[in-house]
Amino acid sequence: MIGLTLVLLGSVTAVIGLYVYLNSPQFNQRIRDFVIRETAAYTGSQVSLGSIRWDLRGQRVVLEDLTLRGTEAASEPPLGHIESITAGVRLRNLLQSHLDLSELEIVNPQFRLRVDSEGRTNLPVPVKQREVPESFKMSIDSLKVTGGQAIINDRKINIDFDIKDLVAALNYSGEAQKLSAQIAYTGILANPGQFSIPYVLSSEFDFTMGTVVAHKISLTSGKSSANLQGKIERALTPEVAVKLDYSGNFENAFLKHFMPKETIGGNSNTRGVLEYSSGKFSATGQIASKTVEFEGWKTDSLNANYTYRYPEKQLNLTKLAVAALGGTAKGTVSLIPVPGKPRITVDLNYSDVDTVQLAQVYPWDRKYMIYSKAQGHLQGWLERDLTRYEFEGDSLLTSYTPEPMPGVIAFPASGPVTFAIKPGEMQVKSADLHVLGTTVQASGRIVGKESDLTISLASSNLEDLKFLYPDANGKGSFKGTLKGPLEKPALEGDVVLDGYKYRDLTIQHAEGS
Repeated sequence: MIGLTLVLLGSVTAVIGLYVYLNSPQFNQRIRDFVIRETAAYTGSQVSLGSIRWDLRGQRVVLEDLTLRGTEAASEPPLGHIESITAGVRLRNLLQSHLDLSELEIVNPQFRLRVDSEGRTNLPVPVKQREVPESFKMSIDSLKVTGGQAIINDRKINIDFDIKDLVAALNYSGEAQKLSAQIAYTGILANPGQFSIPYVLSSEFDFTMGTVVAHKISLTSGKSSANLQGKIERALTPEVAVKLDYSGNFENAFLKHFMPKETIGGNSNTRGVLEYSSGKFSATGQIASKTVEFEGWKTDSLNANYTYRYPEKQLNLTKLAVAALGGTAKGTVSLIPVPGKPRITVDLNYSDVDTVQLAQVYPWDRKYMIYSKAQGHLQGWLERDLTRYEFEGDSLLTSYTPEPMPGVIAFPASGPVTFAIKPGEMQVKSADLHVLGTTVQASGRIVGKESDLTISLASSNLEDLKFLYPDANGKGSFKGTLKGPLEKPALEGDVVLDGYKYRDLTIQHAEGS
């Protein structure tokens, strides 16, 4: 028993001694020397480290004032400097070529990279090659970088980010100087006060000699997703050139992150090519959508080719085919600036459009409804909130018989009309319309509820015009002007009446001015 007690006492004492040593300044110094030595050996840089603190119980290590020098002159700022690194380390995986961290927080990292025209950099070359595992895995529950900055040939890039669930598998071939990587994480794209977009990214790529070959990049945010693949050349230089093929499915409501006040709905499928170089960005491709909803307007289908160019901020839709307003339209649409408050320019040929569905842009009282199917041409511009717009065009109307609606005065109209329209005003350049039993040729303006028209009218049933004159009946014609309120306009011109009934009298024929 005494021997067993001594063994147990010795074991406990050894464990306590080891624990005290692992948490002692002497151990921290040995760890500090190890970090400096191994970092220098693997990177070839000159390394200095202000301090290191190791908390075995909390499985946490803190490095402060870490500096790496490359091939830059001693008088120049260093290749890299990090104010502090805090890592939560899961010790169980350290012997399995698997870095497993509960957290990694990097504060105020600064990296300065010099790249000449031949692609040479101030990155150092390791003094001796170390054996690198054939594959190395890394997982980090939470990665946060604050105050980060990368300076490439005096061009500054902020590198602050906060991501979760980072998982990476890395494979580096020293002979080919190629890094192959699989990386996945969740993050938030944020612009304070404007939008905050959660997303999930996964990627597979190779990096060698300044070129990134992206085999697969997948992005998901809510119900929207995109897949990309392609090449990034001169990746670490200001002359970077990017070309990526992409395809995606987008919930149109995703745009509410950028236009929070607008009502947007529907889904769209896209595919095309993204290109970037020297401050220029472009995207070309095709878009197809079963439905698009925007500020009370709805399309049943939309297909188009598109191009977007920056810094012009211009989006062009060509070969546009859209089903909306009960009919179809084909043509071109352009928007500029995007992002911003764009002016939308349209040039469309349309057919079978139900004019009733245009009631919200009528420049007159909406109780006067035109019941027609329209085909023709429309060109002009509008702003997205429809507070300002100007259109002109021509239309051939074909009437249909509506269901009676209380308070609505129906105009089932047929015939050609050319027009120009803007908020509260319509210019009738020419019209030759047949409404029920009345034929009218007209030109002039309607501003709000006020009219100023020159007309030539012939009617086989003047009761069609009771909305103008309650006692209208018989047959007749009118050539002259119609001015004033649409409800009670003033007529001036030549009048012919046939079979007009006034009280108990019937006027067989009358004419005058």
